[in-house]
Amino acid sequence: MSGMRCLFRSPRGSSCRRLRRKRSGLSSRRTITSFSTISSRTTRSNTPTPSSTAAFPCRRSLCRLPCSRPGSRRCRIMEIRSQSVGETRAVGARMAAQASAGETYGLVGPLGAGKTEFVRGFVAALNPVAAVRSPTFTLVNTYETHAFPVHHFDFYRLGDPDELGEIGFWEYVGADGVCLIEWADMFVEALPGNIQMIGFRDEGEGKRVLEIDRPDDTPSASQTI
Repeated sequence: MSGMRCLFRSPRGSSCRRLRRKRSGLSSRRTITSFSTISSRTTRSNTPTPSSTAAFPCRRSLCRLPCSRPGSRRCRIMEIRSQSVGETRAVGARMAAQASAGETYGLVGPLGAGKTEFVRGFVAALNPVAAVRSPTFTLVNTYETHAFPVHHFDFYRLGDPDELGEIGFWEYVGADGVCLIEWADMFVEALPGNIQMIGFRDEGEGKRVLEIDRPDDTPSASQTI
């Protein structure tokens, strides 16, 4: 139609994609899924730094971390880039310095993504002589510190949520210590609603991305990391 601008014209000035698809016998309808990004490129430094924070209605289809109450709260996710094991531990140490007894943290990510290194930094900030070992087979390790006990869980070998009671998990949650749970996404629906999720993404060569999620109505160390 004369005077109308084709909104589907390609950068090279060729005819619109919709017309080309129609001529070739393909459907002209396309389903486009939109995602709200929460990260942005930042200048790399020698220390882990927040790259961005975004707030949005929590939905499993949008949030890269599991949500214990999908749709019932708003989340804030802060992304931190770590360039080394030492920086991953430093993030854990800074969160430990601001943590309070009764808090629960869920650590989510593939094998070798930095979950245990985060715990090592967290515990070392409160008890430098503690030797942190993965609780893969013990299921829970407790470390006494000058501030509060730190209970380190690993859900990887558990089969269903009923086993949480068998290992005494509910006796630790909300008590006088802090719970750090590796593989918390396995039973996220069964966990407390105020759990703070931390995602770990392996980007190779020792580099990691940590995504720290907190409900808006829950004070958290991640606000000032």
